Amino acid sequence: MSQPTGEDIRRPHEIPGWLSSPWFLLLIAAAFGVLVAQITLGTLPPRWAKATLGFVFLLALFRLPLYAVVSLFLIAFPFPTFIFLGNSNVIFVLFLVIAWAVRVRLGLEPSPARTYLDWACWLYIGVHLLSLVNVETPDNLRNGLFQIQFLSAAVGLYFLVAKTLHTERHLRIAFQALAVTSLLVAITGVMEYFVPTLQLIPEWFIAPGPHGKRFGEGGRVGGVFRFHGLLADFCAMMFILQAYLFIRSKSILARGFYLMLMLSGLFLMFVTANRGGFIIWVVGLAYMIWIGRGGLTTRRVMVALPVLLLVGVLLETVVTRYGRVITLFWRLTTTQLERGIPENRVEVWAAVLREIPNHLWIGHGPFYDLLGGGSALGRWWPHNAYLMYLWTTGVIGLLIFLWILGKAFWKSRPGGKLHLGEVPFAQGALMVAHVQILQFALAQIRDEHQRGNVYVYLMWVLFGLAAAAGRIWEKGRRKSPEPASGSAVDPS
Repeated sequence: MSQPTGEDIRRPHEIPGWLSSPWFLLLIAAAFGVLVAQITLGTLPPRWAKATLGFVFLLALFRLPLYAVVSLFLIAFPFPTFIFLGNSNVIFVLFLVIAWAVRVRLGLEPSPARTYLDWACWLYIGVHLLSLVNVETPDNLRNGLFQIQFLSAAVGLYFLVAKTLHTERHLRIAFQALAVTSLLVAITGVMEYFVPTLQLIPEWFIAPGPHGKRFGEGGRVGGVFRFHGLLADFCAMMFILQAYLFIRSKSILARGFYLMLMLSGLFLMFVTANRGGFIIWVVGLAYMIWIGRGGLTTRRVMVALPVLLLVGVLLETVVTRYGRVITLFWRLTTTQLERGIPENRVEVWAAVLREIPNHLWIGHGPFYDLLGGGSALGRWWPHNAYLMYLWTTGVIGLLIFLWILGKAFWKSRPGGKLHLGEVPFAQGALMVAHVQILQFALAQIRDEHQRGNVYVYLMWVLFGLAAAAGRIWEKGRRKSPEPASGSAVDPS
């Protein structure tokens, strides 16, 4: 007897169609904004605010299908808070995984399909646990266990995204949820830039990572990620998703919303003055155009390119005139290379490389102690995720991460020369995840996703969306009498 699929199972609490519209998700974001405003103004006591979030989560968990709850979580994950049991993201993911397992057992969810990263996820967590052998102090052991807690929750989110999205409608809702996430991240970033003295989300609400960095600390805008490089990378990758939703939208209002998101992301890339974020944006946009060249015409290209150039010049002019001394184009044009490496990376990378041989194979432990290093100044961040894995988990951990990254990129190939406005939504979504994984891999050459306790979730969300989109598209190809454009993707 065959296993039931996502469409075969009748859920007693299936949400109505209007609840899956982008406008309902926007309403949820507005309600979240009102809650944040009350928190900021001090009109809502901290315990009440956190209790309200917990109640809303539990209500959604018991009244909505899992794909809807997972999509709502995608809106909230950049804003974790501490509650009496610990970090809200870790707890919410744990509850979601338990609810998912129970529903599968009761036949309310289909048995999870195997993905190409399942066993690698266990190795990924395992090598971080193994690296604890080389931790030297009790404080670093405690912080290392906290770090593994965040990493495990992020891996759990991968399983939830990859295995609870069963149809193109589920996939579309998850994409729309991430668009709302982009809006909230943009609001916090823009407010930090224009009104740095206004703390939009108080420190008592936001749960900092193991290093405890505060909002706005370090000068340039970092937003919810607490670092300008990660904020720029997020905006560059979400631009691809927003552009795809813009192409697929039929109404003027929806297109206006996604266009506003794209422009706000570009603005944040300019005010962070982060060269790497801008470079991966250019690479990602060019790669997306290449894959989607089936729907391009000469007229569209001739109109779009000058508009993008004009927007860039205007943003640079505004930032120069009314903003900070450091601007994006100024940093790009004044970059100096030393042996092919940006000059501000040479000393940092050399310092990390000197320490890596001390524990070459399984690393120093999952917590990167900024106070160590044997100097009065301590350590700098590696500014390179691959070096970070070498330091924390050694050669074995780096190889596992490279395998995960390479496998996800290879398996997410959507086929070339697509017409993004006409292909099945899942195939276009696979294209988005494929491009974003490339952008992510390039970004990690000069940043590390291991900072804090938020950005690592985004990495596993990208992998999860790639796995879900590939499976949904492949299933649609098997059912469709006409072959979809592009090459086949092996979902195993």
